[in-house]
Amino acid sequence: MSQDKNMDQFFEAMALQLVQIATDNFEEKDILLHKQGDLAHLEFRAMDGEVLLKVVGRDSKEVAAQLLLACFHNLSIEHLGAIHLRPLNNSLQSQGKK
Repeated sequence: MSQDKNMDQFFEAMALQLVQIATDNFEEKDILLHKQGDLAHLEFRAMDGEVLLKVVGRDSKEVAAQLLLACFHNLSIEHLGAIHLRPLNNSLQSQGKK
């Protein structure tokens, strides 16, 4: 049970990091999730109310897939270039290998 909770927290943190990068907004956000009919709506809003991302799906798997696609759609070449310059914390880099 504890391991499942840790994995849930890991994926939640990873999704939030992706949303921050995709929206170029690293501030706190309101996250709204609601059902309308048979569809789930997930919305990320800046603290001033601006809608940053909004996705819809029939279930959590589809909402997650749509969130990933929405984030990728928002990434620009400039974003990717800046991300590429950020160092990674992994064992290969600490050993000087690529």
